[in-house]
Amino acid sequence: MEIRKKLRCPDCGKRYEANLTADAVLCEHCQHRLSRVDQVQELLEEWYYPRRWYKSVERPRARFLIERLWQRQFNPQNLYESLSPKDTNFDVFCYTVTRVVIQGIEAGWARLDLPEDPMADDPVYKLQILDLERFTAAMETSLPDVDWDADIEVVDPSSAPAAVETAE
Repeated sequence: MEIRKKLRCPDCGKRYEANLTADAVLCEHCQHRLSRVDQVQELLEEWYYPRRWYKSVERPRARFLIERLWQRQFNPQNLYESLSPKDTNFDVFCYTVTRVVIQGIEAGWARLDLPEDPMADDPVYKLQILDLERFTAAMETSLPDVDWDADIEVVDPSSAPAAVETAE
């Protein structure tokens, strides 16, 4: 399903129409590439707009969606306790992992799959970590105070991709 929307380029400031379900969204004027996370945020805004008057529907955010997706895949409390980062509380840890996953989506070693119909009432997004070694390396860089030589038991995320509905 193709979803076209008028966007404003963050680079040149000009408006252009783009297909938000395409693999890459480029500005017609300056060829600036809209990041995958920004693309998902635009889709979520498009999904939210006709539902904004319902009390039960909260405005979805791309970063929150990505955080929920990786948390369904990796038990965050278990991962936090296993890594035991010094001087890092649980909320900062979750924020850091979310940033790492977003970097992975942009770099291509993680994939955020869009639902077949992003405008359905309950669209389901899926996250896959395609390269666990690059994910681990990015985590090592982001959390330098963790003893990475210790054995850490983590469930392989490729066994079951996480999925989450935007309105819960």
